[in-house]
Amino acid sequence: MHRFFVPAEWIQADRIIITGRQAHQLREVLRLEVGARIIVLDGNGLEYLVELLDITMGRIIAEVVKCCRCPNEPGIQITLYQALLKGSKFELILQKCTEMGVVGFVPIISERCIAGSPSRSRISRWERIIVEAAEQSG
Repeated sequence: MHRFFVPAEWIQADRIIITGRQAHQLREVLRLEVGARIIVLDGNGLEYLVELLDITMGRIIAEVVKCCRCPNEPGIQITLYQALLKGSKFELILQKCTEMGVVGFVPIISERCIAGSPSRSRISRWERIIVEAAEQSG
């Protein structure tokens, strides 16, 4: 079943309004239709089984069928302090460690680090990689 993180403010009692990247993914990429069910995560440990009620361009309305604590949350909260690496190696570490259950990352610049300080756009990319890895791995 498809899993998506959404901001907590999109969740309103028994309804969830999905917009932006997630709405595009559901409508255009996955081509889900009214009646399809997905799992929505609020980033605070809750997961919602929802049924899609209305699908329009850029906006999807879903009804909450069931809400529960996410059973896949790791029992131990691990934060990884990782020196920056060249190329896309750091991104691979973010992806794989997220899939294994690491909940926090602290990029560091060490004495022998070749990579420089990351730009704001690079940090945004890292955040997207982490979210997508968490959605995919459950």
